[in-house]
Amino acid sequence: MREFVKNIRLLINAINSVTPMGIVIASLSVVALALLLK
Repeated sequence: MREFVKNIRLLINAINSVTPMGIVIASLSVVALALLLK
């Protein structure tokens, strides 16, 4: 699970370096994952 979270963080960093909109997209993705893992 920790590896999974680390991968998400790396992905978010990669997206953010490409576009500021990545922050919004990443936030939505994290929220969706949190709901799915409940």
